[in-house]
Amino acid sequence: MPFKIRCKLCQSIIEETDRQNISCKCGEVILDGYNQLVVVKKDIANAEKIDDEGNTIQSIPQEIRQQPGREELLGELDMMIHSFERLPEHAMMAPITHYDFASLMILLSAILKKHD
Repeated sequence: MPFKIRCKLCQSIIEETDRQNISCKCGEVILDGYNQLVVVKKDIANAEKIDDEGNTIQSIPQEIRQQPGREELLGELDMMIHSFERLPEHAMMAPITHYDFASLMILLSAILKKHD
C-alpha cells in the first residue's frame, strides 16, 4: 500500500513511487523505492507518516529507520565483496550493469561521508 511521508523540517511531502529514490527538499528524509524504506539522516522524529488528506497517522511505520552507521555500511560492503567472490568464473567475466555500479558508488559514498 503506497504511503506518504512529511518532513517536519522543510514540510515537503514525499510519496512512495515505483523503484525510485526521492528525498525531501532539505534532504533529511529519503524514500528508498527500491527497498521500500524511509531513511532519516539525523532524527527519526523529523519524519511523519500522513494520510491522503495530510493528517498525521499516529503510529510510526516500521519502514522508517535511522541512517545506517559506518560499521553497518562497511558490513554491507563486505557482504557485497563476499557475494562477488562466490560467483562462478563465467559470471565474473560478464559485464556489470549500471545499476550494479551505481549501487556500489552509493554505498562507497555513504561510507566515506559517515563521521561516526
